[in-house]
Amino acid sequence: MNNKNMIHNGFIMLSLFLLFIAATIAPASAEYTEVNSITRTLPDNIPTNNEISVVLEIDSQIPFVAGIVETIPEGFTFPDNKEDISTSCEFKLDRENRKISFCSINVTSITYKVIASSESGAHTFSGNWVDLLVQSTELDEGTERWEKVVGDKTIIREAKKTSSTSSSTSPSFSSNEKYENIAKKNVAQQYLSINNKAEYTFNDEANPITEISFMPLKNGGTISTTIEVLKDVSGLVEISPHGTVYKNMNIWISNDWASESTISETKIAFCVDKEWLNEYGIDSSSIKLMRYTSKWTELPTTITGEDENRVYFVAETPGFSPFAITSISEKSIDLEQTETKSTIEEPNIESDLVEEETVEPQEELPAKTPGFTAFLGCAMMAVGFMITKKMSIRR
Repeated sequence: MNNKNMIHNGFIMLSLFLLFIAATIAPASAEYTEVNSITRTLPDNIPTNNEISVVLEIDSQIPFVAGIVETIPEGFTFPDNKEDISTSCEFKLDRENRKISFCSINVTSITYKVIASSESGAHTFSGNWVDLLVQSTELDEGTERWEKVVGDKTIIREAKKTSSTSSSTSPSFSSNEKYENIAKKNVAQQYLSINNKAEYTFNDEANPITEISFMPLKNGGTISTTIEVLKDVSGLVEISPHGTVYKNMNIWISNDWASESTISETKIAFCVDKEWLNEYGIDSSSIKLMRYTSKWTELPTTITGEDENRVYFVAETPGFSPFAITSISEKSIDLEQTETKSTIEEPNIESDLVEEETVEPQEELPAKTPGFTAFLGCAMMAVGFMITKKMSIRR
């Protein structure tokens, strides 16, 4: 069979498939549930040039169809072999522009791999998604909605080993915080062994952290903990924490030793001067420890006691990164959430989900079939892949 006949047969197959989709999509839409959100999960504090997994979690009931376009940070790359990037669902890759596009049909979790930059510091991912079967009375009939993928930043740090040749000597490193922003730096060391609680104590009055404790899940040798008390918000974060900030700081465990597989029951004890509380009219019950990864997260914080000059607290944390001690009221949290929802932007990007045809997100689609054109794009990509594979086998 020559190539023309094979291509002709391929288009016949495609036409039959699209007719099947057109016949089934109308009754299926009656049971359709709108995609609520897509959240990106990134590792915390990863070493330079390391391969990492990026996870996209889709919050939706089945059935659904979602198009996702991800842009990785400058300096990041995809693995050389396409098979090593993702096996979650069909995708298209644009290495030059650092983009990867997915067409998710009832796949609620997508994982793809990238290689981290050789430049340490904060790096930002960006991504947008569209519900390809959206039906809403709040929107113009046939208009596709593009929304942001939640969770955008990871911190890359380069470990710098000391000159010691001992395997139990803890490496030191730079957090890439600007020197001008560091008010005080404290380092404590301890020999860590499995199931023996580690407690790092700090007595510097300029440092609000009094103790860091955790349970080692394996032997670690001599491991150091570094606290950088900052003059202003950390240069490694993109936005300031909400609330009234008492202190900003970075907390690191040497050589990225601390992870879910190496420590548990991690707690940070700290104190706040009563003079500051009185000056700003703040109730000690509103004090919280905030941690930054891809966004600011409030950590479980409780009051443990007080003396004449200070109130003492302890917070539980899943890891180490930039932190802030703040006074947070319910009003400030509600305001922050409202502002976040109101600043979602509609991206002006081309859909990478169709091989030979671009679909502009703002283009008006046929009124009777909302999202249908983009859905057919996904279907065409899948069928085209099958046809190409069949042609290569017959050759």
